[in-house]
Amino acid sequence: NENKYPIYVETSDRFTLNAKELIDIATFVIGTGRGFMEGSSKSKIMLCPVSDFKYPILIDELNFKEAFSYNFSERVYFNNKIYLENLSKIKNLLANSQQLEIEFKNTYSRYINYFSIENSVDKYQSVYNIIQPHKTNTLNLIFHWLFFVKRNKGLIFKELIHFIINRK
Repeated sequence: NENKYPIYVETSDRFTLNAKELIDIATFVIGTGRGFMEGSSKSKIMLCPVSDFKYPILIDELNFKEAFSYNFSERVYFNNKIYLENLSKIKNLLANSQQLEIEFKNTYSRYINYFSIENSVDKYQSVYNIIQPHKTNTLNLIFHWLFFVKRNKGLIFKELIHFIINRK
């Protein structure tokens, strides 16, 4: 297959100081921590730098959990098989647009499963339901509401006034 994607590698400060602004135009993203998460949210092919290898490692189903356990940082170490297969996997993605599209979907799927807040609401709710009594205690709700207002020191009211003044 003919490669439909041109290859550009940008490493100057002009392009790397605020690199998240360029994620939309990238096909591959080298990221750690939050940068990895942001690239995944945009369905990019994700790579992770590693300290003991010359090239960043393509993150796929086989090595995602290991890289995740180190927050996709240089601290992660992979077995030799991952290192040996890395460049050929990247070349395969560059040469095969169908495989590239599949990996875009896989990256986004990992984003949804591991990073997306939308899926976390149900998890938090289930934990909350386990630790909270099932019947509602009105006095407890009032106490929590008053504590919340006190801790925020009127922030809610300040924001409400700010909203009313600035809405036009």
